[in-house]
Amino acid sequence: MSTSLGLYIEDNLIKYAKVSKENDNIKVESFGVKFYDKLNETISQIVEETYSYKAPISINLSNEKYNYFEVFSLLNKKDMQNVINTEFESICYDNGVNKDGFETRYVLTTDAEDKEKIKAIHISANKTDIAKKTGQFSAYRIAAIAPIGISIANLLSDNDKENTVIVNIENKTTITTVVDQKIIDVQTLDEGSEQILSNINAKENSYLKAYEICKQSTIYTSEGSDLQYQENEHLEDIMPTLYNIVGTVRKIVNNSLNKIDKVYLTGTATVINNIDIYFQDYLKNIKCEILKPHFINSIQAKINIKDYIEVNSAIALALQGVGEGIKGINFKKETFKDKLPDWMTTEIGGRK
Repeated sequence: MSTSLGLYIEDNLIKYAKVSKENDNIKVESFGVKFYDKLNETISQIVEETYSYKAPISINLSNEKYNYFEVFSLLNKKDMQNVINTEFESICYDNGVNKDGFETRYVLTTDAEDKEKIKAIHISANKTDIAKKTGQFSAYRIAAIAPIGISIANLLSDNDKENTVIVNIENKTTITTVVDQKIIDVQTLDEGSEQILSNINAKENSYLKAYEICKQSTIYTSEGSDLQYQENEHLEDIMPTLYNIVGTVRKIVNNSLNKIDKVYLTGTATVINNIDIYFQDYLKNIKCEILKPHFINSIQAKINIKDYIEVNSAIALALQGVGEGIKGINFKKETFKDKLPDWMTTEIGGRK
């Protein structure tokens, strides 16, 4: 059985989920959301509460950038890599930055406009940011540092044949398009739950209270728009951000060369009641629903499925840590310590 603790870390909160996998059976062992002032102390608390002293930890990449390059499908692997590297070097030169300051990975996918070409989804992140994150986990074993815009698709079923758009409204919003079970596009918006929580925090002086207010807020249909603003003053802090996000999603769906069958919603903002109905009103004929991890159903779940959905990003990262998802997107470089067996890296008391 393999196990991984997924930690989705933002400026004010951590979402965590410990996932185990045995053969094809996947189970969420423990999960939750914590707001923090001191990150290292909160990480230690989560590790202790979930008994994850020896468990490999998977965390999210920060401030990653996505670029898209076309390469001819007949090129061999080495030549493709050279072309992609050259394209990225050109972007760095045009922007006056040193390419050596970035760690990069890429995912190859089909090019809808030209069947003789392959599209590379290129992901880059600052090496200094990665080193800082790695340093925060020096006492633990990091298995993966992965971009959430790619990892979030781990929540979809391998049997799902529908073309989908996943809208993950965390601090920032990632919009991931999946066609024929392949990720073909990831877009990042600065607008997201950070903006919503900050707006409410400015009035309530508490991010935790802002989060609880979001969970208690309900969006009604347009017919009751005047009434809902009277009943919940904080909707004025919520709705402008959601309006901008749904507008971008509608453009992506309308401009897609492939028919999109469904829009999934996930992330912190999905704690707001009826957010799926709000998106449905704007996207009309495309079905909109909250993204549920493919391995969890109402019969198996002993608790409310909405509680799982609250930590979807952490579950997606944990799945990456147990071998699910796209290979080759791990920004964690393997060290000598990673190659050692557990008994050689375990201290007295069972901690690493």
